[in-house]
Amino acid sequence: MTKSLALAGKSALVIGAGGLGCPAALVLVEAGVGRVALADDDTVELTNLQRQVLFDERDVADAMPKAEAARRRIARVNSQVEVVAIVDDLNHRNIERHAAGAEVLVDGVDNFETRYLANDFAVKHAVPYIYGGAVGTVGAAFAILPHTTNNDAPWETLPGGSRATP
Repeated sequence: MTKSLALAGKSALVIGAGGLGCPAALVLVEAGVGRVALADDDTVELTNLQRQVLFDERDVADAMPKAEAARRRIARVNSQVEVVAIVDDLNHRNIERHAAGAEVLVDGVDNFETRYLANDFAVKHAVPYIYGGAVGTVGAAFAILPHTTNNDAPWETLPGGSRATP
């Protein structure tokens, strides 16, 4: 199976459709990940336009929810990808529903409450979790690949079939 076909069967949840979530979602769609969901409950504001690449002045004028504006824009990039907008504040009451089926969580949020919530979901369900943060011109990204009960996840197997964990 080619790598692009392998990605076509995968699902990602991008949490936050701002300065980090927008480019992350765009790259996932360009790469051909089969389903990309974007979760954000904010609306597009004029101050977002200089750093949030999927929005324009019309989105501001229409008071468009970020998740929906981003969905409309990136859905035109690759028609083979299902792009879903989740216009909702992720919280302990709805994370299970909104993140169900996601095979990776990409965290581009600007608050620790949602970040901790996403991390808890990822640990509970052994889902890879990637987060990024930026302030001014300084940024950081970190990918967390959880161990599975049987140590049989692709990232736990080294070349030659040996296990990455004891």
